[in-house]
Amino acid sequence: MSLGNGSLPRWLIVICAVAGLACSGLPEALRGSPDPAAPPALPTAPVPPAAPVPPAPAAPAAPLPPMAPAHVVSHAEAVAAFEADCHHRFAAPETADFDVTGDDLEECAFVDFDQNCSPDPSGCWDRGQACAGTCATVCTGCQTTCAGTCDDCKATCQGNSACVHACAESRATCRETCASAKATCTGNVCPGTESACYAAFEKTRAEKCPDCAGLRACVEAGWSNGTDSRAECPPKFPNNPPECLEWCAPEM
Repeated sequence: MSLGNGSLPRWLIVICAVAGLACSGLPEALRGSPDPAAPPALPTAPVPPAAPVPPAPAAPAAPLPPMAPAHVVSHAEAVAAFEADCHHRFAAPETADFDVTGDDLEECAFVDFDQNCSPDPSGCWDRGQACAGTCATVCTGCQTTCAGTCDDCKATCQGNSACVHACAESRATCRETCASAKATCTGNVCPGTESACYAAFEKTRAEKCPDCAGLRACVEAGWSNGTDSRAECPPKFPNNPPECLEWCAPEM
């Protein structure tokens, strides 16, 4: 509050001086001054940002249960194992004489080793192997579903041994169904798929490579005399597209 002439009433000047207020128009000498005995204000240190909290580590996956020794497992043996653990696993009986161990020897995951040392321009052998791998994957999923159903069944038993036994019986039957489906898949479906692939390839090769036998004979003759027959022979059979060289005389 200031008056028109820039001065303040004396009573207001006194109040401002006592209260230490900076009244507009108050002479500098009458304004309150800091208490010389008061410690100087310390500068406020900046607050450091909070350290990031690392995410909690993911819980490790539950380990797979151990596998029983490899042999032909009876239904009664399976029931006894499933009474204790619906997720019990068995090794494939074909691996009984193996001197190695691993999850790939489990009865669903195991695929009997097969080897083809000959060229396969058709790609059908690889397709058959891929089919067998799919059979194993489907079997593993089947067993996982059986185990989950068994767990649900046991959860209703409340410790009743007869009930647990019935759940294990169903689990053993379910296991046998999975194994039977895998056997059909690897023993019938995959060989049929591979055979159909070879038949389709032979048909295509016969249609596109009319001089297949002659091209093959030319290339094989070059192997005997040390010439670069794979470069020299194709021009001699102009009615055969370039892929016929690999289809009729695959590189060894």
